[in-house]
Amino acid sequence: MTPTRHDEPHPAPIKSPTPAKRRREPDPRWAEANARHTLVAPAIERFLAALAPLLEGAPPLKPHQLWIGLDAQASGLLCQPAPLLAPLGTGPDWVAMAGLRRVLRPKFSCAASSGAGQGLPAERDLFGTLLANASDAVVVAQAAEHTVLLPARASFLLSDVKELGPLLQGGPRFRCIVVDPPWENRSVKRGRHYHTLPGWNLLGLPLQGLLRPEAEGGAVVALWVTNRERLRRFVETELLPAWGLRHVATWHWLKLTPGGCPISAMGSNHRRPYEPLLICRAAGQGMSAAPPLGEGTKHLDGRVFASVPGQHSRKPHLGHQLRELVAGGGECLEMFARELFPGWVSWGNEVLKYQVLDRRGADGWDAGR
Repeated sequence: MTPTRHDEPHPAPIKSPTPAKRRREPDPRWAEANARHTLVAPAIERFLAALAPLLEGAPPLKPHQLWIGLDAQASGLLCQPAPLLAPLGTGPDWVAMAGLRRVLRPKFSCAASSGAGQGLPAERDLFGTLLANASDAVVVAQAAEHTVLLPARASFLLSDVKELGPLLQGGPRFRCIVVDPPWENRSVKRGRHYHTLPGWNLLGLPLQGLLRPEAEGGAVVALWVTNRERLRRFVETELLPAWGLRHVATWHWLKLTPGGCPISAMGSNHRRPYEPLLICRAAGQGMSAAPPLGEGTKHLDGRVFASVPGQHSRKPHLGHQLRELVAGGGECLEMFARELFPGWVSWGNEVLKYQVLDRRGADGWDAGR
C-alpha cells in the first residue's frame, strides 16, 4: 500500500538556540545599605539583650511607652511611661481644607468653657497664623468647628511650605529643630495615609533662617530618614549641605511588637525594624559645641530607643533627650508635625491631625505628654 500524505511522519521542529541568561549585576546600593546595617545591628542587639529581662513577666507594651538607651552600649535603659491620652481622632482632611480656605474661611477660637486661654485671641484665621497657648494648662479650642486640645505652652502654625513667614519673623530663634519629612515611598503611596513630598522640595527649606547656632551650647537639628540608600545619599550629599548642616551622630528608633520583639527580622532587606534619626549641627559646629552635661546626656553614635509604633508613621517624641543636647534651653520647633507637645512650636499642613477631641471628652488627658 502506497503511504498517503497524511501517513508521512512530521519533521521535528527546529528549536532556536536559547539565549544565554544575562547575569544581573548586584545593585551597589544594596551593598551600601547592608554595610550600614552591619554597623547598626550590634547596638540594637545589645539594646534587646538589656531590655529582655526588664520585660519578663511585664504586661504588653503600649504605644508612646518609650524605652531609651542611655548610651551606645546600652549600659542602662530608661523607661518613659506612656501618658494617659484623651480619645483623640484624626479629624478632617486638613490639606483639602487648606485648598478651600478662601471659600470656607475657617477660624480658630478658644472655647469659652476652658477658662485657661491666656494668650489666645477670641477668633483668628486658622491657616497661616501662629497661634499659642501661653498658659500652663490644657486649652480646649475650636478649629474650623472641630474641638481640639492645645497642650500647655504649645504653639502651632497650620500652613504649607510656602507660608513659613510667621516662624521667620524676628530672625533665627530655635535651639532645637526636629524635621520629620513625609518622604515618598511605595507603602505610603499605596495606603494614602498622608501626603508625601519629593526630596528636592526640601532643598529650599529655610533652616538657617530658623536655627540659632551661635547661642551658648549651640543648636541641634534632628532629621528623620528612612533606610532607603538612595534617600540617604540625597540627604548626605545634597540636603544637609543645602541647609548648612553637618551630620554628627545617628540614633535609631527600634519598632517593637507589644510583646517586646522587633516588628520584623533584623536581617530583612525589605523591611528593617528600625528607623534612623540623624543628629546634626550647623556646619561650623562639631560634637564638642555642646558642653558636657553628665552621664545621662551622652549623644554618641548608636544610641537606641524603642517603642510600639503608632499609626501612620507616628514617631515617638524625644523632646527631653534632644533638649539635653543644647545647654541653657531655648525654643524648640517640630517641622512637618501632626500633633502638639507642651513647650514646643509645631508646624505642618496637618499639625492638628492628632489633636481633634473625641466626643467622649478629655478627662484623664495628661497635659505633660
